[in-house]
Amino acid sequence: MFRHPNFALGGGAVFTLGFAVYSVNLPIMLYLQEAQGLSAELSGLMLLPMRVDSVVMSPIIGRLTDRVSPGRISRIGFTALITAMALFGVFMHLDVGPGWLLVPVVALGFANSLCWAPNSTISLRDLPPALVGAGSGVYNTSRQVGAVVGSAALGATMQTGVSRAVDTGVGVVGFGAAMGNALLVPVVPLVAGLLAVSRFRADGRPPAARAGAR
Repeated sequence: MFRHPNFALGGGAVFTLGFAVYSVNLPIMLYLQEAQGLSAELSGLMLLPMRVDSVVMSPIIGRLTDRVSPGRISRIGFTALITAMALFGVFMHLDVGPGWLLVPVVALGFANSLCWAPNSTISLRDLPPALVGAGSGVYNTSRQVGAVVGSAALGATMQTGVSRAVDTGVGVVGFGAAMGNALLVPVVPLVAGLLAVSRFRADGRPPAARAGAR
């Protein structure tokens, strides 16, 4: 399977997606409730735009994936995802109001629609039929391992930051920075994911197969 370049690259890229996307909701929810004083219900509704634009965009992106060169949509998606994480981190460090967080929330939903479907399609479509089942299992395992590692990394970052925060009796100074630091952690693996999808090829077969076809 890993002789197919697009599968190897996509498997690495989905690890970074799992690392980033499956763990970001917790620090966002904690920031909105603890630092901004929103209720749990209102904090949850703050993420609604992310779900809406992801649902709206996903069918459109799915149809475009087979019509443009491999990696073009994925590059835009990973760039949008990195931008969203960076904005979350900066805004939380600045302790901005919840309204400002709608900007990275919308960007995150947009990025999700551009990342997940194109990455899986390009990763698996060049595998021989006999390897598709195993390839799908390996691909999803990479995603799940990324989610576990990402949750652990963000959890450790949040715990370290919160332990250094100071409770003034009126509010917790440094709590927003702790949550912001946690959301900056996924930027590094996402850059690696961006580099991986930038190397997707139109012909994702192994070099020997491409030579034989010629």
